[in-house]
Amino acid sequence: MKDIKEIINLEKYPINDIGSLKYKELTNYTRKQLNEDGCCVLPNFIKEDSIKRMKDEAERNLEKVHWTKDSHNPYFTKDDETLPKDHPKRIFTYRESGYLNSDDLEKDSDLNKFYDLEEMLKFVSDSLEVF
Repeated sequence: MKDIKEIINLEKYPINDIGSLKYKELTNYTRKQLNEDGCCVLPNFIKEDSIKRMKDEAERNLEKVHWTKDSHNPYFTKDDETLPKDHPKRIFTYRESGYLNSDDLEKDSDLNKFYDLEEMLKFVSDSLEVF
């Protein structure tokens, strides 16, 4: 199984150093982004070599991908005809998404390791202020 340092840029994003000042600064940053924008961008969080290995694995397993097609608004709600046509709740976009189940991930792959990382669970939980 891969080591976390082969997958995540720990120098820039020390998610494995819980309790450190750098970790606290990082989670403060992610919380601020989430509170202000509703999303968080972490450039180069996953190392380039790891992204390539993840992409290659996904391509090798395309036949196992579960595809969905749907239309939705930014709120994932049904159309509300009581609102004006240009209201955001009435603007729907079409999307197709593919999902590879975790039990279909290759045993020693970067994707599998990333999926199972306790450090990721803790980091995401701390960023979202849950648990």
